[in-house]
Amino acid sequence: MLAAPASAHPATPGVCRLAAVVQFFNELQAALRRVARARAAQVGLGLGLAWVAGWFALALPFAYRVAQLPSTERLLDGIALLRGPLCLLVVWLSGTALSHGGRGAGMLGQRLAANALALACVVVAFLGLASGAAGALQWFDGRVAPDWALYATGVVNLGFGLCLWAAVAVSLQALMGERRLGTLAAALALLLALAVPKLGAEHPLLHFGPRPMPYSHLNGYGHHVVVFVTTGLHYSAFTALLALGAWLLAPRAVGEPWRERLARAKRRLPSSMAMVMPCAVVWVGSGAWICHMAASTPHDAPAAQELAHLDGGSAGQPFPTLLALDLQVALHPHEGRLEAAGAMLLGNLGGERIHALDVYLLRGVQVDELAVPARPVAQDERFRPRRFAFDRPLRPIERIRVTFDMAWPEAGFGGVGGAPGLVRNGSVLTSEALVPSFAPRSERRRPQHPTKMRFKVRLGTALDQIAVAPGELKRAWKENDRRYFEYETRHPIAPHFTVYSGRYAVARDTLGSVVIEIFHAPAHAANVPTLLGAVKASLARCAVALGPYPWAAFRVVETPHAHATPARAGIAAYAEGFAFMADLANRRRSQPVFDAIARDVARQWEDGAAAGCPVPKPAT
Repeated sequence: MLAAPASAHPATPGVCRLAAVVQFFNELQAALRRVARARAAQVGLGLGLAWVAGWFALALPFAYRVAQLPSTERLLDGIALLRGPLCLLVVWLSGTALSHGGRGAGMLGQRLAANALALACVVVAFLGLASGAAGALQWFDGRVAPDWALYATGVVNLGFGLCLWAAVAVSLQALMGERRLGTLAAALALLLALAVPKLGAEHPLLHFGPRPMPYSHLNGYGHHVVVFVTTGLHYSAFTALLALGAWLLAPRAVGEPWRERLARAKRRLPSSMAMVMPCAVVWVGSGAWICHMAASTPHDAPAAQELAHLDGGSAGQPFPTLLALDLQVALHPHEGRLEAAGAMLLGNLGGERIHALDVYLLRGVQVDELAVPARPVAQDERFRPRRFAFDRPLRPIERIRVTFDMAWPEAGFGGVGGAPGLVRNGSVLTSEALVPSFAPRSERRRPQHPTKMRFKVRLGTALDQIAVAPGELKRAWKENDRRYFEYETRHPIAPHFTVYSGRYAVARDTLGSVVIEIFHAPAHAANVPTLLGAVKASLARCAVALGPYPWAAFRVVETPHAHATPARAGIAAYAEGFAFMADLANRRRSQPVFDAIARDVARQWEDGAAAGCPVPKPAT
C-alpha cells in the first residue's frame, strides 16, 4: 500500500501554533489597515494635533506666571482633556475595526483580540503624537524644562485606561453583532463611565480604569503604587472577562438567535476555563480587597484642604483673634500619622462682645482634647462647627486660653483619611491641619481686623528628616530615635503658617546678619549655588530700597510637585520641578525662577510690616 503524501499527515502541535500566530498577525495587519483608512481616524488625528498646539500655546504662558505650579502639570492637564475625545474616537472606530460575518466562528477569538490590539495601537499612537507635540512645544519654548518622569507617568496612566477602554468597545461590538447596536452600547457604557465620577462617586470601583499615579522625585510614587496596581489588575481582569464573554456569545451572523449563541457558549466554556478562572479570581479578589480597604477608610475623609463643617450661619458674627500659639507637632511620615497639641491665647480685638465661639476643624481629624472656657452647645456636628457659649460674653480687650490635643490617623486606601500634605518625604502641613480655627471660612482670608500672633513650635519627625517652620531655630536634638526642632519668632506673624519635613540637605550662606538656607533633596544640589546667589542679590537690592530685612533668616524649601505654598515669615517653598530641576544655565528657563525669588524676597518686607516688625524707613 502506497504511503500517503507528507501534506496529508496531521500537522504537529508546533506547526499549528505557528499557523495560529501567523493568522493572528494577519488579522492584526488587516485591522490596522481598516482603522488607518477610516475617515474618522484621519480627521480626529489632525484636529487633535491642532487642538493640542492651540491649547498649549495659551496654557504655557499662564503656567509661567504661577511659580508654585510647575509647567509639567499644565502639560498633563491639557493631555488629560484628550480623554473624552479619544474615548469617543474609540467608540466610533470600534465598529470599523471589527468586521462581522464572512468567516468561521472558530476564528472569531483571534479576530476579536487582533482588532482590540489594533485599536489600542491607534490610541497609543494618537496619544504619543499629542503628548510628544505638547512636550516639544514646551521644550522648544525654553523657559521651563519639563519634568519628564512626571510627564511620562501621567501619559502612561491615561494610555493604560484608554487601552482598556478600546478592548471594552471592541468586545461590546462583537457581543452585539451589529455595528449600530455595538456603537450605541459602547457609547452608553462610555457615558456611564464618565458620568459616575462627575456625580460625586468616590469609591475606587466606580472609576473605570487605574487611578492616577503621579510621580515626585522627592516622594517617589508614594501610596499611589498600591492603588494603581490593584485597580489596574481589577479592571484588566474585568476587561479580559468581557472579551472572553464576547468570544463565547458572539453571533456567527447578524441576527442569530440568543438561544443558539448560548448553546454554542455552553459547548465552548469547558475549553476556555483555563482563561476564565484566573481572570475571575483576580477580578473578584482584587475587588474584595479594594472594598475592604475602602470600607476601613473614614467615609468623611476630605479632599486636600476641604473644611469639615459649613459656616453654620456664623458668617458676619464677631470672633476672637489668635494672639499667641505654643504648638507641639509629632510627625510620623513613614507611618502616615500626625499628632498636634498646644495652647492658644485668644483675644477680643473688636468693638463688640462675643457671645459664642465656633471651632472649625478639617474632616477626619480626631480631637482628644479641646478645653475652652465656655459651655458646649448641643448640635449636629456633621453639618456645623463645634459651638461654645460664654456664660459671660467676652468683652473687648479680654483674653481667654484654649488648649487642644488632636491627631490624624494613618491614611487609608489611596491615601484617603490622613493628614493633608503628610507624605513620606517632603511633607507640607498648613495651619488648618495643625490647629483649630475660630474664624468662619468666608472671613478667614480677609479678617475684620489685622491679625498677628506670637508663635512657638516644637516639631518632632523621623530620624532621617529635617523639619522647618517659621521663626528662629532655637535648638535641635535627637531623642528616642527621633529628631526634634524648636522654632520661635522674634516678631508676631500671620496666623496662617506652614511647616515642612523631609530628607533634606541644607546649604547655608549669610548676607550681613541674615542667614540664608536652602533645604533641598541631596540629588538636586546642582542648582543650589545659583539659588543662593539669586536670594543674596534680591536681599541686597530690597535692603537698599526697603530697609533692613525684618526676619532673622530667609529659607528656601523644596517641596513635591503638588505641594507648594506662598512665601511667608521668611520661608519660600518651590516645587521640585520648578526651581531645583530646571536648567538655570538657560536664560529663558531661569528667568521665571529668578522672578519668583525676587517677588518672594520683596514680599517679606510686606509681611514684616503687617506683623509689626520695627523696620526703619530707608534713608533718602
